[in-house]
Amino acid sequence: MLLFLQSCGGEGDDSLTPPDDSNNNNGSTNSWTIPVSEITGSDNPFPFADSPAMQSVQEIEGLNDDDQLILVSFNTTIKAYPLKFIAPFEVVNDEADGIAFGISYCPVTESTLCTENKNGASNISLVASGYRQNENVIVKDINSNSYWTQMLITYVKGPYVNQSPKTLPMVETNWQIVKTHFPDALVFASNSVSSKSESTKGKSDDFGTDERVYGILNESDVSGTSVSVIGFENYDDTIKVYNQIIGSKKVLVFGSQTYRFITAFETEVSDSFTPVQNKFPVIMKDAAGSEYNVFGIAINGPNAGNKLSAPRSYLASWWAWQEFYSTFEEL
Repeated sequence: MLLFLQSCGGEGDDSLTPPDDSNNNNGSTNSWTIPVSEITGSDNPFPFADSPAMQSVQEIEGLNDDDQLILVSFNTTIKAYPLKFIAPFEVVNDEADGIAFGISYCPVTESTLCTENKNGASNISLVASGYRQNENVIVKDINSNSYWTQMLITYVKGPYVNQSPKTLPMVETNWQIVKTHFPDALVFASNSVSSKSESTKGKSDDFGTDERVYGILNESDVSGTSVSVIGFENYDDTIKVYNQIIGSKKVLVFGSQTYRFITAFETEVSDSFTPVQNKFPVIMKDAAGSEYNVFGIAINGPNAGNKLSAPRSYLASWWAWQEFYSTFEEL
């Protein structure tokens, strides 16, 4: 597998509306639907990362046990993306088990997301655009010339404006957990390594200065300003779940201090899931007795093969949540 780097430079793209142009909301897909006063940067995309080089856990060098990374799995393949390797690109495109997806990481807001690289029948290829909204990465689909803001998970310019990328299940944890529990994972490797070079805007608050908080966007809120939030202090050494009804769906928010993760899944309101202890990466079972792993896949029992969907949710710095949302419900 290859890591393909392309200097996108942004030169000669006359179709863009620059941030200092008149705003938005005029019905044109060539205008921003967010206040241009919130946009910084320029049309100078980061290197394009596609079909990245992967190595075995045993081959990887340069990671400390507490280094954070993103794990994805949609069937049998498990892939890991260390944040320090993603940081020089901020967006990486890949494929696993027949599903094309993009991993995005903003080092400033410390937000991470996995989205499907499809919009209907159209393929998507993502790159960090060079623009930011309130210091959060604005992602660009180079195939359609559409832009979406990561923390809103909404297209804000281009043909897909006001649509939302489909979020996919992902788990963020650390390198020690991967070495111990996912030794067969394939790991994104890059010669370009970055530690977080951009400071976050520290603010003291209920969650603590610069603490990363897990948030679930409230799909039933038409204003788009509400989010349910939970921090790692709500979890302990066990696998623990919080239930939240959002619109017509029940959202299960699983987490653990021991395995250092928080993740969420959507189910029907009538469905019942309970935590499973001491079998990680198995974390839950349903009423029929089928056990599910941390990726939301049933690995045994009568519902083996069943896959739970991911709500629009992710980890980000608490100050960043406050920049984008105004109404918070603590789980």
